[in-house]
Amino acid sequence: TSRVRLAVSMERLLPLEGLPCPEIEDQDHFEAFDAVRLFVQAAQRVEPTLVPAVEAASIVDICRQLEGLPLALELAAAWTRVLSCDAIATELRQGTELLHAVDAAHPARHASIDVVFDQSWRLLSQIERDALSRLSVFQGGFSAEAARAIAGASLPVLGALADKSLLRKEGPRIFLHPLVQQLAATRLDDDPVQAATREAHAAYFHRLLAQLRPLAQAGDRVALQTIDVEFENCRRAWAWSIAEAQADALRLSSNTLLEYCDHRGRSEDGLALLRAAIESPVAKADGKLDALLLSKASHLAYRLGRYVDAEAMALRALESTRKSRDRATKVQSLNVLGTCALQLGRWDDARRYFKQALEATAPESQASALAGTLDHLALVEKALGNYAEALRLSLQSLVQYQRLGDSAEEALCLNNLGSLCLTMREDDAAGVHLRQGLAICERDGIVGTRGYILSNLTELALRAGDLAAAESHAGHAIEVATASGNRAVLSWVKTKVARLAVRRGDNDAARSALAEGLSVALELGSPSWKLNAVESFAELLSAQGEVSCARRVLTYAADHPTASAPVRDEIRRRLETLPAVVNATPPWPGLELDDLLHRIVVESNVAHAPLIATLRGPH
Repeated sequence: TSRVRLAVSMERLLPLEGLPCPEIEDQDHFEAFDAVRLFVQAAQRVEPTLVPAVEAASIVDICRQLEGLPLALELAAAWTRVLSCDAIATELRQGTELLHAVDAAHPARHASIDVVFDQSWRLLSQIERDALSRLSVFQGGFSAEAARAIAGASLPVLGALADKSLLRKEGPRIFLHPLVQQLAATRLDDDPVQAATREAHAAYFHRLLAQLRPLAQAGDRVALQTIDVEFENCRRAWAWSIAEAQADALRLSSNTLLEYCDHRGRSEDGLALLRAAIESPVAKADGKLDALLLSKASHLAYRLGRYVDAEAMALRALESTRKSRDRATKVQSLNVLGTCALQLGRWDDARRYFKQALEATAPESQASALAGTLDHLALVEKALGNYAEALRLSLQSLVQYQRLGDSAEEALCLNNLGSLCLTMREDDAAGVHLRQGLAICERDGIVGTRGYILSNLTELALRAGDLAAAESHAGHAIEVATASGNRAVLSWVKTKVARLAVRRGDNDAARSALAEGLSVALELGSPSWKLNAVESFAELLSAQGEVSCARRVLTYAADHPTASAPVRDEIRRRLETLPAVVNATPPWPGLELDDLLHRIVVESNVAHAPLIATLRGPH
């Protein structure tokens, strides 16, 4: 073997990479991977009591950070005699201090990763050293174009570094081993050079995000994939601009970051980036930027079901626009306030906010804003029971989005239209709209909307009695909702899973799923999610032979003042399917809605026996 390609005639290269490493999801069989076996073997020589299964997640983290490099794994494992694997993983993220030999078992040239790297560093020309140290600014790999623009690394220089085993190519991307990156970064110690390189890196990726904004907003597949591969570089550029108080750069990128994180279901990532900027001195010194960032953050908080936080941020942003007259920020804030009001059952407020948003929209954005307002108003009319008007508005919105070529919003509109058709009991039409929307989501990777569509397809399959399809859709919806943090979808689907379990005759599984869904619904505070869970509870009661109790909770839910028209109509249909009760129905036991829901959750492990006794009333 050699660290440097020999460059002789007829030479054929066989690159030697690190040992195979497990992915995060491989924890249940992580010891099948060579990197893990080597680490555990080395660790148990100095710490025989180490139980790999107990520290599986941390061991996987260590192996992935070191990318299976055998020497690094052995050096890190030696520290298990004084540190937990979790502590070792944390230390490795801080630097290479742990990767030094602690005994004489290793020869001097393998005494530390630094020594190994120094041997390679000495083989480089000055141009190659400069390029490698500058390339350490990248996070998550880079393209040849970006290397040239930011680090001044020409193709011959990149080729020379690859020949010396310091770069590797994976598809169109070029990567530094994480340890090479850390160690090369320590050579970037000339402050002016370091600052210039980081500034060039930040400027390059802010420009990229700005250029991709129109396509990312429309959910363009290629644009979203471009940001996928460059997201860590964009994250680093964003952090640098916060530290350097570059308000214009943050303003330039915030729209694209919001659209990307929204479409890809990365609301937590996006919210963390925005909060870091909001809490920084640069936003505190620039009221217009602060309002812009708050409006973007409020949308992602809404996506995560944090309605109170979302409303508070949107109101703060809206207040700031009275001085700045920033239309885009005002429109964003009003739309968030409208969607939160809609979820919390304040339908008149929702309608008012949506109409104000349309009035505030700049003329050049009217077409897209009109489509969005039509879709939002359709949701309000649906909640109020004006289904014909909701259908008219929804169809107008769909046509408008199709004309604009905005596939992301088209998919969301198709979902809303499909949901409306479900409410109107037009199941065939619902299936057509939902499957069209799902095809767009799967083609372009629109994760957030995919979760909504899968949850509606679950309901459609339940109605058709296709339990296998319902189970499949529900499983995928839960995966999407869990990964994206969409608690509204998670709550809704869990209540459907409870109904599915009832129909399979597994009441224990139904109680468990219902308790999980209800717990989330109570956190969200949305009346619709709460009352949907009551409907599922009634189905469970009926399956247990408690038809009278089922009728009581359904009657209570149908008459509840927070019930939207679709929820009320569905509950009344459910009531009609239950057998009539001969005996006189006792009065409602005085439970408030949240009291009822809390008892459903708490008593799930005793088959709700105390609650059933309460619902039966005095004998």
